[in-house]
Amino acid sequence: MIMSSFFMHHNRGDIYLVLYPFDDKELEKLRPGIILDTMENRSIVIKVTSHAERSNDPGDIEIRYWREAGLKQPSVARCSQFVPLDHKKIQQYLGQLQKEDLLNVLERFYK
Repeated sequence: MIMSSFFMHHNRGDIYLVLYPFDDKELEKLRPGIILDTMENRSIVIKVTSHAERSNDPGDIEIRYWREAGLKQPSVARCSQFVPLDHKKIQQYLGQLQKEDLLNVLERFYK
């Protein structure tokens, strides 16, 4: 089955390398991102970083099973930092969050 490049479906909890915008929206960085939801030609993506959890950000949560998720190093989901991205900015599939990590991320995101 050939899928249109204009519509792709990503599953909740999938981790991809994405072109994630910096705060000023002018620059982008290729980094891991967690798919939260997909609609037509965009997906809502949560930022993933290798920096430690920040105690002053209640949106940060450690990804416990980072190796199993296809990440190269210990990582944190920054649930307070998410963006809608066009599918052309979603580059390479890395893996999927384990069930426990996905539930923790969703709980933190919806708080």
